[in-house]
Amino acid sequence: MEAYNALLVAGELPERITLERLILRAGVGVGSFYEYFESKESFVGAFIGEINRRLFDALVREVERPLDGAVHDSLEAKIEHVAAAVAKAYLAHPARTRAVIDSIGRLGLIGFTSRERDRFAEQLLREIAPWFPAVSEAELRVTMRVVADAGYGAILGALYRDPPGPVEATSAVVRDLTLAWLERRHARS
Repeated sequence: MEAYNALLVAGELPERITLERLILRAGVGVGSFYEYFESKESFVGAFIGEINRRLFDALVREVERPLDGAVHDSLEAKIEHVAAAVAKAYLAHPARTRAVIDSIGRLGLIGFTSRERDRFAEQLLREIAPWFPAVSEAELRVTMRVVADAGYGAILGALYRDPPGPVEATSAVVRDLTLAWLERRHARS
């Protein structure tokens, strides 16, 4: 999987990465490959699953991590921190991220990706709940899922521009979307 990841990060298009080239780069034999995967498509599916898990696990850890070792003293600071982490995670390797997203659609893995995004939304819910004590968990869950979906849309917009949108500007869009939606749905008193 690391060989495929390296090729995607270098900007290779998935359709141009042949099975022979992948096996050669990984330093494994054809028989070894077929012990684990029945085709290149099954390998790509496993790769996408692994990348999605890694990405969302890293984002959850980042959301839980206090900024500069200090506790976030405001909702705005917390959201700023999360938005920056999300933008950086997706835009750090735009060629790989585009290849993964394109493959998700082609292989019909959107449901898996949505479940991972919902898992991230659950973490967001836990992190922002203290700022909204009067709002039910169910209401916050809906809000955080919408926020995660909207943030994903903003990331996709930046990712598919030529050149990709800058991390800082995309982070600001995600931050502003999140804060505006939270305020609209659950105005704090």
